[in-house]
Amino acid sequence: MPSVMTIRDTLKPLAWTMLVLGIAWGTPGIGQIQAAEAVGQSPVREQAITFRVGPITLSGTLLRSPAGGPQPGIVLLHGSGPGPRQALRIFAERFTRLGFAALIFDKRGSGASGGSWTEESLEDLADDALAATAFLKAQPGIDSRRVGVWGISQAGWVIPHAAARAPSAFAFAIVVTGGGVKPLEIEQHDYAAALDRANVNDDEKRAALALVGQYFAYLRTGENRASLENAIQAEHEKPWFKAVDVSRVLPAESARGKWEWVADYDPAPDIQRMANPILVVLGGKDRPELFTAMNEQWRSNLVLGGNPDSTVVEFLSAEHGAAVAGTHHIIYSGGPPTYVPGYLDLVDAWLRAHDVEAQKGR
Repeated sequence: MPSVMTIRDTLKPLAWTMLVLGIAWGTPGIGQIQAAEAVGQSPVREQAITFRVGPITLSGTLLRSPAGGPQPGIVLLHGSGPGPRQALRIFAERFTRLGFAALIFDKRGSGASGGSWTEESLEDLADDALAATAFLKAQPGIDSRRVGVWGISQAGWVIPHAAARAPSAFAFAIVVTGGGVKPLEIEQHDYAAALDRANVNDDEKRAALALVGQYFAYLRTGENRASLENAIQAEHEKPWFKAVDVSRVLPAESARGKWEWVADYDPAPDIQRMANPILVVLGGKDRPELFTAMNEQWRSNLVLGGNPDSTVVEFLSAEHGAAVAGTHHIIYSGGPPTYVPGYLDLVDAWLRAHDVEAQKGR
């Protein structure tokens, strides 16, 4: 049964949570890390890597701890849009300090990776996650039985789908503010919120959402593209159009099938098939109107699937990415976001506890 609790961003509840989960604070390899830092050496060793997913070559970086091996491993997955590896490096370095080897890679069409993220289906995203995990498992000095995955936002759909396809792929999974509800629900919410910010009236909002509905109907079926294009042309001068400009995300006709999942994917069956240990972190200020539904969908489907080791944690003051409200998007301008108290420590401790259990089971 999932363990479900609420943390209100203070150290006292966090410490209580550690006791409830039986999580230890110790960090493997900390002596080697401190020794390296004391003599001015970097505690992180890194290696440029590439791996292939069908005809696509993805480029990344493998970071290792100076701690002795064999080491556990963790693959980090991006959210939606372009995904250069550097955006995830701060997390990779943190995991490396815990004694994990951490693999980060440029998403398709980003950085040095081939392909295009604009023509990447859910199956492609899952393929990339599974290929990265298989690559890491095959590296010398890595304990292949102790390799898992961490992902944010869009990865909250990718991880369950990949795990459902390959149940033994991940030793553990961590999902940060993603998944649970359908991607269509997220998209509809975000378009409606953009219209509210634009202060449109009720009639304008109905007209705008009708266009959005037409767009998603096309993504789902591939039908009536010409009618959609005509509607976009007819409405593009309306004062509300910029808030819902679906022309910016209208895929080429040849790529439409790659986007179909956004309109019709239901993550519930995949979540129910997840058997590996999983930590889900949700933020109360991350789309507050959907927060309850996200929480309920994660919890109910983990229960229905009988996952024996699943934890859903709510940080009520956290926005997307478990960041303090208003800071998540700072990362896109080159600065680090500010995370709610307790989030990073909780992830560290959960990882440490589950790796200890994995070593016992070797």
